[in-house]
Amino acid sequence: MVTANSLFSFTYYSSLALGSILAGPILRFFGPHGVFIFISVMFFSAFANAYNLPKEIGKQTVILHRHRLTITHVTGQVVRDVRDGIAYVFRSKVLLDALILLTGTQITLMLLGTLSPGFADRMLEIDIRDVSLITIGPVVLGIIGGALWIGSGRSKRSPSDLIRFGITSAGIALILIALTVKLKSLIGFTWVFNNWIIIPIEFLLFFLLGIANSMLDVPANSILQKETAGQMRGRVYGILTSAVGGVGMLPVAVGGILADAVGVGKVIFSLGLLITGYGVYRIRKKF
Repeated sequence: MVTANSLFSFTYYSSLALGSILAGPILRFFGPHGVFIFISVMFFSAFANAYNLPKEIGKQTVILHRHRLTITHVTGQVVRDVRDGIAYVFRSKVLLDALILLTGTQITLMLLGTLSPGFADRMLEIDIRDVSLITIGPVVLGIIGGALWIGSGRSKRSPSDLIRFGITSAGIALILIALTVKLKSLIGFTWVFNNWIIIPIEFLLFFLLGIANSMLDVPANSILQKETAGQMRGRVYGILTSAVGGVGMLPVAVGGILADAVGVGKVIFSLGLLITGYGVYRIRKKF
């Protein structure tokens, strides 16, 4: 199961890596308006590929049953599925823990994506179109590398140990990211932390952040699938998606507001402290 989820993480985050790394160059090439046409073409391509996926034998699509469905029936079924899914998750502490971890790590990545332009412009003082090459790109590459390492079976640690180490390491990486950039503006450190030094350092730290994230993502996904019965797995992942897209918007919005009020570096530093503290709590809880 861990190997299968490593493959899933590899393919999923490979796509994110490619998009993140090429985002700036594509914006430069197509311009602020042409880039939306390019994105539309990509969406149409995704639709064409999804449409041509082989159908499961013996199953019919919802479209074939549309004459039997009403809005009331569909709404009621959705409400029942969501209610049953939430109740199912809360009956298992292990499942709930894995769901919270996956929600937290995806919200953290969303928050970093929101803060990255300000981080690049105000703190690194680089072209905002290069932000994907310095921040999000290395994170995703680190996730891919970590997923391949975990999936290869070279890690002898248990999933729980990997999760604890991943949480703590991710928090420390965020703290170091905020501190190293802050040193650049302090008197006496400006000559040490020039762009040709600080940018490779930040690239490395974001890469290590991605590796730490993979130590959390892959084991938590494996736990989620192992602890979920086949017919409930879709509902549980639906809850995960809803939590990230719904509840997750609040910390992202608050993070953006705080970044404007107190600064991007302080928000990243505070996020790192929070995550590190939670990681230390889980380590102490074990012993």
